Amino acid sequence: MKKGFGRMWELAEIPAYIFIVWIVLSVLVAGMGMVTSIIWSIIGYVVFIGVFGYIGYIVKQSGETTGYAAKTGAFIGVIGGLVAAVLAIISFYYFPAIFTETINKAVAQGAPADTIKTMVAIGVYAGIVIDPIIYALFGAALSAIGSLLVKK
Repeated sequence: MKKGFGRMWELAEIPAYIFIVWIVLSVLVAGMGMVTSIIWSIIGYVVFIGVFGYIGYIVKQSGETTGYAAKTGAFIGVIGGLVAAVLAIISFYYFPAIFTETINKAVAQGAPADTIKTMVAIGVYAGIVIDPIIYALFGAALSAIGSLLVKK
């Protein structure tokens, strides 16, 4: 069987789209308030585990190995991480209200506002490297676990 990125995308296309839609919705919900954010975060864990577990299941059902399921989960994780990082950068400039509460809390503690804004910006831009790595690691692990749960 062919085993490139095209095959990975072919196997995981539907869960990948679900994951990307979830990431976009998460950005939209980010400014809605604490209770909504907490509930959304809990649902987010369920979606994350479900999507990557299902990717592992699909890959294993197609006759591939657990290692290939992990690679597919990592591949989809990198795509999701890049989408999340780019959306965070866009949100920082076009929807600054999302970050206002964090900045205001730091300023209330005596930190200079400009310094905090700079630190937040650095964190947002660092996400372009960190998010794909974190999403790939968790995607690989959860997809491998999902594939191991498939009975032969």
